[in-house]
Amino acid sequence: MNRIVKSLLYGVGIVGSGYVTMKLTAPSPQHVVDSLSPELRADYEKRKNDPKPIEGVLHMIEEARRNPRDISK
Repeated sequence: MNRIVKSLLYGVGIVGSGYVTMKLTAPSPQHVVDSLSPELRADYEKRKNDPKPIEGVLHMIEEARRNPRDISK
């Protein structure tokens, strides 16, 4: 078998086995929410629909658009 094909098959096998392991062992987001205590779940539900974080991000984007200096410096 060609070395390139063999390398590709090994790479796909390694990455694929990691992906399958992750899918089998990681909990779904809904499972995590269901396992929260009632106090934390109420806090999560309250914050889930809170527009303040979105407004903050939109404000930062607008500020960056108005001030075109390079923010990485």
